[in-house]
Amino acid sequence: MNIELSNKSILVTGGAGFIGSNLCEALLEKGNKVICLDNFATGKRENLKSFLDNPDFKLIEGDIRNLEDCLKATKNVDYVLHQAALGSVPRSIKDPITSNDVNVSGFLNMLVAARDNGVKRFVFAASSSTYGDSESMPKVEDIIGKPLSPYAITKYVNELYQERNNLNLTSIHANFPRTYIDVNRHQHNIDVNMIKKGTDWYGRIHPTGVETGTTLFWSKTKEVFEIYSKKLSHDELKQRIAKCFVPYHQLMTYHIQQIHQNHDKAFVLDCHSMTQFDGKKRGRKERPQIDIGNRNGQSCGSEYSECVSDTFSSLGYDVKVNGRFLGGEIILRYGWPEINQHILQIEIRRDLYMDEDTRERNDRFTKMQKDCGTALKEIKNFVKQKTS
Repeated sequence: MNIELSNKSILVTGGAGFIGSNLCEALLEKGNKVICLDNFATGKRENLKSFLDNPDFKLIEGDIRNLEDCLKATKNVDYVLHQAALGSVPRSIKDPITSNDVNVSGFLNMLVAARDNGVKRFVFAASSSTYGDSESMPKVEDIIGKPLSPYAITKYVNELYQERNNLNLTSIHANFPRTYIDVNRHQHNIDVNMIKKGTDWYGRIHPTGVETGTTLFWSKTKEVFEIYSKKLSHDELKQRIAKCFVPYHQLMTYHIQQIHQNHDKAFVLDCHSMTQFDGKKRGRKERPQIDIGNRNGQSCGSEYSECVSDTFSSLGYDVKVNGRFLGGEIILRYGWPEINQHILQIEIRRDLYMDEDTRERNDRFTKMQKDCGTALKEIKNFVKQKTS
């Protein structure tokens, strides 16, 4: 597909970097209006000096981790050339959380902003790191080995999100482990025994899951292994709430409100995974392959639950509704069928796509991936009928 890049409005994210600044210069020479979005974490202002005074050039100093900056930068833009990222494999190993925050969440913010502002085309710069340990030469896009670093993983995940974006579905994910802070728990679900001077905690305390170690801040894994060797400070845990819990739910609220305003309805899938068997205290019973929770019909309309359940059943899966998992905090917080805001929780058994011991994909991964894609298309068709 050939596109004549002249007299267009083009956003270059990471435009102060080496590649980005050269793109800006070349696009200006072709008679385009160029917007550069950069936070100068790694980019350099001197890279922009030669065209900083060009009336067709606009610099926005902002961060792709901030959705508002992304929305501002993509307004009235024809094309986006997405170069903004934190490169460097060593950096991603030393600070994987920040790398993930920029390269995954920032990328997703840009996709959402581009979609919401009607951008015609989005060009994403990936990395050779995504080829991982594949030894085949020359490198081709459909042969990818195991990622060798957190940086490689973040870039590979981006490409998976890009494919999902083709379905025009809004996707939100946490870029931190739920053991660090669990966004599917109530903000005041605190185990004071984890905290220095825990009884002085600033908020209300409504602990559930203390015995299993699965409160807002997990203390155990698999009900056995203690995560922390010492008690945590108030400041550290408040930082986790402020930087992880609050932004996640702000983003959820924003997108649900946007969808509801546009269609008078909103449908949400809260996706989780579960182990094949219950824990020892529940007798190690085998769980259904798909477990759908809607708080016994309180978080969504019955037709929505039936659509999801029937779709997976027709694909040959053992499906249970409101079995082991009724739905957690996300279901309770956002499920209001009384105002046409429908949400359900779906748990997929991990042995359907991975080895639970090694955490590697098993030979059923491809089928599960294909079936999930089929299910999403069916669910999307159902939602379109309900919102048209």
